[in-house]
Amino acid sequence: MSPRTPVKPTSSTIRVPVPKTPDLPESLRPSLPTGPHGSGLRPHHLDNPAVSGGEAAAPLRPAANTPTEQNLQLTDLPDQARTAIPAALESYRVSTTGALPPPDPQGLRIIKNRLYVDLDDGGTVMVAYDVQLNTYRAKRANELLPSGPALYRTGNRSTWGTEPMAVSVDQTTASPPPRKRPRLVEDPAAAPKPSAQESRAADTPRASAVVVAKLSYSGQPPYTRLAGPDSQGYYRLKKLDADNAEDNVYAFSKDDDHWVLVDPPEGRMDASGQSLAAERLPSWTDHEIWEHYGLHGNDISRFRSEVETTGKQPQWANASQAGRTREQLIRALKWAHPDKSAEERGQILQGYNLLPSMLPRLQQALQEHAKLPDWAQTHKLQSETETDPQRFDLLEQEVLPQIRTIRNFEAHSLDPDFVAYYSRPFLEAFLLRIGYQTNIHGCLYRTDIPAMFRTEDRTPFELARDGCMLARENHPPGSTTKKALSATFSLSDAKNYSVGGGPGIGQLRYNTQTNKYPGRRPESDSGSDADSEGSADESASNTSHTASSVASSSTAQQSEAASNGSGSGTPISLDSERGYTTYRHRQTTSFIYMIDTRNVEVVPGQENRFFNPDSRTNNFLPYDDLEGHISVSDRGVSAGRIWLVNSSLTRAASVRAIHQAAGQTAADIESATWSGVDNSAVYDQLIDRVADTGGTVLNWPADGKIFADDVTWPVSSS
Repeated sequence: MSPRTPVKPTSSTIRVPVPKTPDLPESLRPSLPTGPHGSGLRPHHLDNPAVSGGEAAAPLRPAANTPTEQNLQLTDLPDQARTAIPAALESYRVSTTGALPPPDPQGLRIIKNRLYVDLDDGGTVMVAYDVQLNTYRAKRANELLPSGPALYRTGNRSTWGTEPMAVSVDQTTASPPPRKRPRLVEDPAAAPKPSAQESRAADTPRASAVVVAKLSYSGQPPYTRLAGPDSQGYYRLKKLDADNAEDNVYAFSKDDDHWVLVDPPEGRMDASGQSLAAERLPSWTDHEIWEHYGLHGNDISRFRSEVETTGKQPQWANASQAGRTREQLIRALKWAHPDKSAEERGQILQGYNLLPSMLPRLQQALQEHAKLPDWAQTHKLQSETETDPQRFDLLEQEVLPQIRTIRNFEAHSLDPDFVAYYSRPFLEAFLLRIGYQTNIHGCLYRTDIPAMFRTEDRTPFELARDGCMLARENHPPGSTTKKALSATFSLSDAKNYSVGGGPGIGQLRYNTQTNKYPGRRPESDSGSDADSEGSADESASNTSHTASSVASSSTAQQSEAASNGSGSGTPISLDSERGYTTYRHRQTTSFIYMIDTRNVEVVPGQENRFFNPDSRTNNFLPYDDLEGHISVSDRGVSAGRIWLVNSSLTRAASVRAIHQAAGQTAADIESATWSGVDNSAVYDQLIDRVADTGGTVLNWPADGKIFADDVTWPVSSS
């Protein structure tokens, strides 16, 4: 299938201009997000290193009521008037907004690790984060790196536009940063005990710690690592402009890109700056307490004291809601398994094979009782009983209704970490139960998908004459058992692919699908054809004559070997001629074909990403959102399985029936197509002629969304 327009970028890096920013005081300028990405782009990064509290925020929009910036006021730049969204954004708009979840607090609509934003003037675009511009940029689904305009969140609204907004901060009300260095003690026993008044402090913990970037693309990192992590997870950092050791700070590592500056509890550091072991609740490190509850400083000591006394989670300590459901459950399991690491707790959770509907119940039970409930243990035992006929019944009821939406890249209710909740033997047996098989490359495939859709430059006459559609894209092995033929699950999505694409060189430089090498354009048409070295000039009439002769004679020899269609037998021999003159290079008409894939191996991209635990290690899965790969032999797909869809996407007929309906006019119609005439209406008329003469056609309502599962075939596959 020809690639979407425009084609994917050939380089992993791009250069983007850095927009001029208004002259703001240094303290008001937003920090540049940084990270270890050599390209300068972080497609799915949501964290803004300038904000505090570990909460993600939209680019250039510091979150309100953070420890370092409060009472934020958003004002339009005085010298910039609001303008309409530029026309350049039109090509980035998506039409599947109904399937997207609502915007989150940062104005992002997130589904399957893809980010979308709503525009001020209406419409929605996919975005990816650009570190150099410090904001998100519009991107197309087939792009590895974003190529569209920079977008900025409009105030506190959930919409985005192309104009940035200035941020003013009330300096007098901003909270101070954490103290640079806690008091050190030589003798831990000599540390002063908190007074009764201090012990009865307010029930709310102190303000959240401050998140800063680890790296900087504009110069040296803002903080240099001096030591750590120690036994409690603390790092010692030196600020770039610090003059002496007293200016050193302590921090936890939030992730690969960020530090979180914190205060260690008083009396818990020795003279060398290393943390001392906690006497109370020793199974918890300070870093784990911060990670689970966002506490630091003396709030950690208070937390340890109350847990040691009551054996329960303090009511004033609110569990972090950061991260996905699975991450929250693994943190909550710390109470039931205090001596286990996060990885080990994840393996324990995986062994329970819980239903998606059980996850909220488990989370609540762990928070209330700090142990795994009895019903979870009962379910675990049942899931491990391979002879139980009802072993998969409940899970099947919850998963089967979601498969269509996952396949069609629509919103669904399953947890994005679905495979991580199940043991490998249980998951493999369940997937087999619901219709998935695994091929030699470890990819999941199905044989019950009725149809796939594909945009092509090959005419229905060529496919009918050859008796097949060859897989000529040369996908690298790794997805399907045999050769991979790319197709889409959505009929309307097939229209997004253009004629004349292909693997780099362009398929219109091949006169037939059996040409092994591309030809050369005539000198008069060579233009930008880099491969053209000059050949005899051909007029339009010569092109028509050559095309007609090929259609009536030379391809007849090929059809003898291909007439039996796809399947076992001798592969179709390819024509090894070089330097021939092309006659299809002016073609503008493309064709949408519906391929009968019953009892054929189809590798669906989205389902592999969701259900296949090995999908992250497979680099050959279908790339686009609605793409799948059809496994075909060297003889290609039989013409009996190929149907042409009309330009209004409402009717389809077999290419063999269309070829028969065209009769003696087929050569002239095909010649006009090759010469650049947009005669798609003629092919529509041929489909109607098949219907009018009593032939078999498939009909759909106008403007209907037709997906693979909507196709009901009137005849058996050949």
